Amino acid sequence: PEEVLTGVQCGVDKDFSIPRARRASGGIITAVLSCGLLIDWLEIFKGESLQLVYALLYQVVAAFHESGLTLHAVAYDNACKLLHVMRAKRDDNPPVTRIIALLRCLLDAFHRGNHTWCLEHLPEVDPERPENAHIFEDVNTEACEQLNNWINGRTLPALEFPPGQFLIYWWSLFDFRNAH
Repeated sequence: PEEVLTGVQCGVDKDFSIPRARRASGGIITAVLSCGLLIDWLEIFKGESLQLVYALLYQVVAAFHESGLTLHAVAYDNACKLLHVMRAKRDDNPPVTRIIALLRCLLDAFHRGNHTWCLEHLPEVDPERPENAHIFEDVNTEACEQLNNWINGRTLPALEFPPGQFLIYWWSLFDFRNAH
């Protein structure tokens, strides 16, 4: 299945080669538990590249591993390409990359309808497959989209913040949100 992705565009990438008009930041990428709790985030400067998504996933898995916790699955809106990156890096830096390579990587429910190519060529990412159905039973796979909606209402003031203020602004807001 990995060879299928070579040279094929799924049509949903967010890795922009042209910088955005913002002077300070390109936004943020988040890692969210299904209960809606934000567990980590990174500032992005251009677009949401898969390497940045993998870096955030690496941070989260490493922190879980150090705490004795286990992550079994990840839901993401471009699961096919993230799965490809996860598999390609499986031997880079054990044990975290090996743990990541064993994670189930599934499309979140919100994006499933837009990924017909992905579902056809890498059906293991389909959350509706019988072997995956139990993973998301009673799980909110749209928690990240719900957080993104909350973030969108608070983004405008932060777009021109210098780096230090940008980080303080978002850490403060996320801390407040997680506490309530």
